[in-house]
Amino acid sequence: MARDTDGCFPLTGGEGSAGDPSGAADAKADRSGQRGGHRDPSPLVGEGGPARSAGSGEGAPKRRKTKREVPEPVAFARRLRRDATPAERALWQVLRRPPFAVVKFRRQVPVGPYVADFLSYAARLIIEADGSQHGADSHDRHRDAWFAAQGWRVMRFANNEIMRNRGGVVEAIRLALREQGIVV
Repeated sequence: MARDTDGCFPLTGGEGSAGDPSGAADAKADRSGQRGGHRDPSPLVGEGGPARSAGSGEGAPKRRKTKREVPEPVAFARRLRRDATPAERALWQVLRRPPFAVVKFRRQVPVGPYVADFLSYAARLIIEADGSQHGADSHDRHRDAWFAAQGWRVMRFANNEIMRNRGGVVEAIRLALREQGIVV
């Protein structure tokens, strides 16, 4: 078999492979990325071409994610979600699953100047899990009045009530939703 000018053996004969005079095998080889019976070498910039190798691989500078600035209420709500109390975690486990999944509760949501512990936009309902520091707090009364003026219904449960009487808390939420015509 004769070698090409670059010293490689051709993959197909001059008349097509296996004596095919039509050259159909040569045309097929050309479509598959082989020219004149040879495979093209890998691109010099690396496998995958310039788009893939630019900025990737060993020695390439690492891309740093730019930190997006978020408004302070959003950042505060994220901290509250991360640092949830055991009662808030327990109540969230109840509210995020059926039958309450139909109502789609969200947790630690900024609403105006406040952050609601649990909120359902569909039901216009806010649920607050209160620790021992919330007794008869005037700040809570002012906050509840503001929510009511915006059209929200607020339900408050003490943390120990959530932990010791979860069934009662769930039933109270279910009744509040039923009063608004939402059956869960």
